[in-house]
Amino acid sequence: MMAVGLGGAAALVAISGSAATIAGPSCQPGSGKQLAGRHLSSSDISGFQPGDLRCANLAGADLSGLSLGQVDFTGAILRNADLQHADLTQATLDFADLSGANLTDATMIQAEAKQAKLAGANLSGVDLTQADLTGADLSKAKLSGTSFTQATLDHTTFTGATGVPPWNLYVLIVAVVIFALLLLGSIRRSARNTRNAGGFAFASASGNRTGSLLARGVIGSFIAALGLSLFVGGLLGEVLSASGPPVTQTCVGALCKVGVASGFIGLFGGVFVCIIGFAIRASGRRRNQPASFGPTLQGGGFIGGPFN
Repeated sequence: MMAVGLGGAAALVAISGSAATIAGPSCQPGSGKQLAGRHLSSSDISGFQPGDLRCANLAGADLSGLSLGQVDFTGAILRNADLQHADLTQATLDFADLSGANLTDATMIQAEAKQAKLAGANLSGVDLTQADLTGADLSKAKLSGTSFTQATLDHTTFTGATGVPPWNLYVLIVAVVIFALLLLGSIRRSARNTRNAGGFAFASASGNRTGSLLARGVIGSFIAALGLSLFVGGLLGEVLSASGPPVTQTCVGALCKVGVASGFIGLFGGVFVCIIGFAIRASGRRRNQPASFGPTLQGGGFIGGPFN
């Protein structure tokens, strides 16, 4: 019985694996109609029979502004083709080579472009709503204003893609500003403790250990700022990637892991990291200082706030 069960499980895995594999084109790419460099009109397109453009050679062809909805370009070569303002709604571009193609402001709603090559293509302003880009290569593509709403992006490559706003840089700037404010508050608190004790030597002698308090303030401020970067970055990454350019996939570098690419781990873990940072920072307060849950007015200014 166990052998039968294991055999059935193995068969299920094999079936699932084969289902996940995307079948390649039935023809050799570029072996179809030879239309390289041609300027095609609407009448040319309407004269083709369904399937005539499968594996066609359209390298450098001018298809700008044409209505190409539901046209089958499976395995076609469209390298450096001009497809500006073209309507490719529900078109099939599986395994097509559109490297370097100009698709500026094209409409590709519900287009099928599985395993398509779009490396270096200009996709500025393209509407890819509900398009299937499974396994597609968009490396070094221009994505300014590109809409990926509800698009399928499994195993899609975005290495070196440009045009996506540097959200991770914005998150980093905010985190640095918060760290600077918290650090300034720690320095002011340390200086105030030293002054109240009559000087650094008296503060050390009285057990306040000003240097230790400042060190805890610096460490706590850094951890709190890190937690903020994780939380804000994770939130932005999830929200923006659901309705716009895939910032989590286009962002590269170590800082992305604590920014827009932190995902749900950063979204929830960032809160706990922030709490730990503020706890470490608060542990540097003088033991005889009463606990405060908000800023209080004292000596002509507010103390006890999060940046103090």
